[in-house]
Amino acid sequence: RTAPRRSRSPRARGCGLTETPAAAAPAGTEERALVQRVEQVCSVLVRNSVPLVAADLLLAYAVARDGALWPAIAWFLLIETSMLLRRRLAARFAAGLVTDAPATLRRLVHWSTLQGVLRVPIVALAFIAGGRETQVMVTMVMVGLAAGAVATCGGESKIFRNWSLPALGSLAAA
Repeated sequence: RTAPRRSRSPRARGCGLTETPAAAAPAGTEERALVQRVEQVCSVLVRNSVPLVAADLLLAYAVARDGALWPAIAWFLLIETSMLLRRRLAARFAAGLVTDAPATLRRLVHWSTLQGVLRVPIVALAFIAGGRETQVMVTMVMVGLAAGAVATCGGESKIFRNWSLPALGSLAAA
């Protein structure tokens, strides 16, 4: 038996790396890898719903405690509605009701962008209407959400990037 012939790309020459031509790669490998990544992201999203609700409740409470009760309640209801819809998409994919992995990934990226943008008002309320303790609490919770988002995204950098740029960008701007 002989090993599959490998060609050297111009980039790999000189550094000892070889590349397998695209024709030699098993059919569907990339698609299977994408499906596995999307399955991983969806299963984590379904499992981690309670800690996310608790973090959002803590953020809303911190802002409401400083006098912005109705904006905090409105923000909480809005963010939880979007989280519920994202979890529904993830649960449908995990259950096999939705089978189009690229479309599901695109939708998850869009939901992440929306949820990152929806984090901006709570950060703004904390830094406009909140005291020092509220600002520290919101900062700590947002940093914790970012750390958890790394694990939740399961190797899909677009999901993390689209969530973190608006969410953490607003925190940095404040």
